[in-house]
Amino acid sequence: MKKSVLLFILFMCTYQIYAQKTVGFELPMPDDKVYYSRYANIECLNSMENYSNLGQISYSRKTEIIVAQVPFRIQLDTLAQRIIDKESSQGKTLLLHIRNLYFSEGEDNEAFCHIRINLYEKDNTEYRFVAILDQNISANAKSIVEEAASVFTSFVADNLSKAPQEGTPYTLDEVRNIAAFEKADTPLYSTSVYEDGVYPDFHSFAEQQPDKYNMQAKLKNGELKEIKISNSETNKWEKVNPQNAYAVVYNGNAYIAKGKKFYQMYRNGDNLLFIGEESAGVIISPAGGVSVS
Repeated sequence: MKKSVLLFILFMCTYQIYAQKTVGFELPMPDDKVYYSRYANIECLNSMENYSNLGQISYSRKTEIIVAQVPFRIQLDTLAQRIIDKESSQGKTLLLHIRNLYFSEGEDNEAFCHIRINLYEKDNTEYRFVAILDQNISANAKSIVEEAASVFTSFVADNLSKAPQEGTPYTLDEVRNIAAFEKADTPLYSTSVYEDGVYPDFHSFAEQQPDKYNMQAKLKNGELKEIKISNSETNKWEKVNPQNAYAVVYNGNAYIAKGKKFYQMYRNGDNLLFIGEESAGVIISPAGGVSVS
């Protein structure tokens, strides 16, 4: 009997090791060179709380833990060496600020990745804003890591010739705390009363400019199970698909759409959060999008 139990435990441990594996997040290296680039070098600032653990995905009864096995600093240096033609470049330095890069599980082998990256031109101790990538990627779990890495690399390559925007430069400390500047200019963060309606994207939610409808809601234990809007043309009620909206506000309560459900938003200090089924502490980005902390 004891021998059978030990064999069963050994089998289960072996199965768990087999079913769960670590997958490295690696930036693809394009073959094409970027000529006349404004930048010759890329520096990296990583402000994620966990530098290496980038979340996990599951499919076919397997779980993959996504990690940055090669530090982003090294990957970006390699990328710069690979795609920038140094002789024709202007020799300036680009700072890439990784604010979020996180993978999460969906349903039916679907997976999500949120990427939030800022680019700045470095000039001694001053940093001028160049561009931002704040994107939610949805794809099959088998391909989500490759797709996210491709989006990352393409964003860098597409901005190598871009000059910074006009405006007051930031210090490095201000870059590290850039969210505070974004929140100060965003109505969503400065109001305590949210406008009722359906928000198709983060921008409309951030600006508190919803599509206005007569609405009906089905609530259970404080959870929004269903929201319907009135169609003035057909004079019928139509169900809102969470996959076609960013958020809804009903009776002043805000709900974030993720996957096939709505999750109530709440405020924690200066942050706006919601609790999803797959993970807790999901931060609503002041720059656009949803990310997991």
